[in-house]
Amino acid sequence: MPRRKARPAIWSTFALPAVLFVTVVYVAVLVVMLIRTFTDPEPGVGNYVDLLTNPGFLRVLGNTLLFSLIAALLAVLIGYPIAYSIARTSGLTRAFLIVAIVTPYLTSVLIRTFAWQVILGTNGPINAVITAVGLPPAEMLYTGGAVVVGLAHSQLPLVVLALLPVIRKVDANQGLAARSLGAGPAVAFVRTFLPATRPAIVVAFVLAFVYCVGSFAVPALLGGNQGRMVGSFIHMSIANQGNYTQAATAAAILAVAVLVVLFVFMAVTRQRLESIVAPELRQGSRTRARRRAARAGRISPPLGEILLVPVARLLDRIGISARTWPLTTISVLFSVLILLPQLMAIPISFAEAKSIVFPPKALSLHWYQAFFTPEWLVPTGVSLRIAVIAAIVATVLGALAAIGVGRARSRWIENSFTPYLLIPLIFPAVVAAGAFYVGFLRVGLNDSELGIVLAHIAITLPQAFVLTLAGVQTLNPDYERAAASLGAGRFRVLQRIVLPLLTGQIVASLGLTFITSFDESTIAVFLSGLRVKTLPRKIYESMSTDVDPTVGVVAVFFMVIAGILGLAWMIFRRRRGRRLTLEGGRA
Repeated sequence: MPRRKARPAIWSTFALPAVLFVTVVYVAVLVVMLIRTFTDPEPGVGNYVDLLTNPGFLRVLGNTLLFSLIAALLAVLIGYPIAYSIARTSGLTRAFLIVAIVTPYLTSVLIRTFAWQVILGTNGPINAVITAVGLPPAEMLYTGGAVVVGLAHSQLPLVVLALLPVIRKVDANQGLAARSLGAGPAVAFVRTFLPATRPAIVVAFVLAFVYCVGSFAVPALLGGNQGRMVGSFIHMSIANQGNYTQAATAAAILAVAVLVVLFVFMAVTRQRLESIVAPELRQGSRTRARRRAARAGRISPPLGEILLVPVARLLDRIGISARTWPLTTISVLFSVLILLPQLMAIPISFAEAKSIVFPPKALSLHWYQAFFTPEWLVPTGVSLRIAVIAAIVATVLGALAAIGVGRARSRWIENSFTPYLLIPLIFPAVVAAGAFYVGFLRVGLNDSELGIVLAHIAITLPQAFVLTLAGVQTLNPDYERAAASLGAGRFRVLQRIVLPLLTGQIVASLGLTFITSFDESTIAVFLSGLRVKTLPRKIYESMSTDVDPTVGVVAVFFMVIAGILGLAWMIFRRRRGRRLTLEGGRA
C-alpha cells in the first residue's frame, strides 16, 4: 500500500521541469510587466487612468473589440459548413477541404497577410475587375474592413479544427430519429445536430475572438490608421516612442479584457479552462457540464436556433435540404476562397517589376535570386536554428509533463498542473510579446537568440503538453502493469512501454512546435532587431517599409515545406499503422 500511494507522486515529478520553466520564463515576466504598470514612474494606478481616459487609446480599444467580434463571427459562420462537410464527405472532396484548411494553418500569418495586401491593393485583382467595368478603383487596403477580412481568414483554420472533432462524434441516428417523427432534413438538423455541436461552436467563437483581440501583424499591415488595434498600439509604444510603461499598461488592460471574457464564458457554460484553450481535452468536462445543466433544466434553444427553424422549414418545403450537393458546393467555394490568397503569392514571386501588380505584366526569376542572398538567408538560418531548439526542448518538457499528469492518477495534480501549464495559451501573443520585452529588458535578453528561444519554448510547450496528454489518456494501463509485474522499474516502463506508444504524439508535437516557432511573428518582431533578425522579422520589415516580391518567394517555400511535412506525416502514420497491425496479428 505505501508503494502504491507513492506512485502518483513519482509520476508527478515528471511535470515539475515544465512547471518550473513556465513559472520562471512566462509567469515571472508577466508579473514583472504588471508590477511596472503600478510602480513606474510612480506608485499607483495613474498609468491605467491615463490610458483609460485617453480618447485615442479608447478608440483603438473599441476597434479591437469590434473588429475581433465581427471577425470571430464570420470565421464561425464560414468554418462550420466546412467542418461539417469534412466530417460527412469522403474521397477527393474531403481531401481538398482538408488541404484548403491545413495549408493556411501551417503557413505564417505574415504570408497570408501579404496575400491580402496583393488582393486588396490598388493594382490587385478586385480593383482590376472594378476598373474593367468602368468604375473607379476602390480604397480597400488600410481600412477596418481589410482588418476584419484578414482576421477572419487567419482564424478560419483554428475554427474548423476546433469544430471538426465534435461534429464527427455526433450520432447521426439522432437526425434519423427526428426524420422518422416527421421532421424534414433541415428541421432535424436545427433541432438535433446543431444543439449537439453548440458547445463546440461557442468554444470556437471564444477562441477566435481571443486570438483576434491579440492580433498584431494583421492590423499593423492591413489597417493603417483606420484599423489600428491594441497590438499595434503596444508595438508603437515600444518601437516608436520608447514608452515601455505605456506598452506594459496597454498589454495588461488587454490581458484583463481577455480574462474577463474567458471567466464569464466559464461561469455561464460551467466549463473548465482547459476545455476552452485546449479543445483536444474538452470532451469530459464538456459532457459533465451539459449533464449538470440538463439536470438543472438550463439547456434551452438559443435565439439563433429558434430563428433558424422557419428557414429550415422553408428549405424542407423547397426540397433543397434533401440534397447534399448545395452544402458541399458552398463548402468547396469557401475553401477555395481560403486557399486562394496563398496561391496568389506564386505568380507574384515570378513578377519582373517590384511593384505589386496582379497579374504580373512580365515574369522573371529575379526575386528567387534575391532570396538566395545573405539578406534573406541569414534570417532564415536564425529562424531555423531557433525553431529546432525550441521544438526539441518544448516537446521533451511537454511530453514529460503530459506523462506526469496523465499517469499520476491524482485529481489534484490534474486540476492544478493542467491549467497552470496552459497559461501561455490564455493570453494573446501580443501580451506575451510585450511582457517578454519588458521582462527581458532587465536581464539583457532582448535582441538575442537565447531570449527568442526561451519565449518560443514557453508558448509552444503547452502545445506539446496537450497533444501528448491526449495520447496518454488513451493508453491502456494494463501494458504498464504487466511490465511492472515482471520486475520493470518506473523508468524502464517509460522507456520500453509508454514512449513507444506515444511516438505518434511526440512526432506530431515536434512538427507542430517547430512550425509554430518558425512561423511565429509577434514575439519575433518584438524581441529581434539589429543584432538578431529572424525570417518573420525580415518579412515584416519588407511588408511595412517597402514593397518586396521576395516575400512571395518565401510564401512559395513555406507552402513547399508545409506540403513536405504533411506528406511525411501521412507516410509516417501509414507505416506506423501497418507495423502495429502486423505486430497485433503476430500477437
